Amino acid sequence: PTVFRQAQSSFHEDVNQTVWLNGFRDDNRQKLRDLETARWLNPKTNRVRVSALMFNPDSDVLMLVNINFLFARSGRIWKILTHRTTKLNLYQDW
Repeated sequence: PTVFRQAQSSFHEDVNQTVWLNGFRDDNRQKLRDLETARWLNPKTNRVRVSALMFNPDSDVLMLVNINFLFARSGRIWKILTHRTTKLNLYQDW
């Protein structure tokens, strides 16, 4: 499969491995340290997705940004950025 197809394919997350980082809280740094010491990224890892939901109030747009890291057995890491955008009030002029 191509890198693009891999990045666009459905992502089945392991709920035991999902970590939520909320804003700029102090405990986020500790959560990241805990992940590092637990060696969550290992040779069996083939894909990591980092997602962020953003809102632009000037344009009234909501955007989901995904950064996908695909790990090949050869050691190469592909980085792919995908996004989905939607206007919140499509009919504001009506």
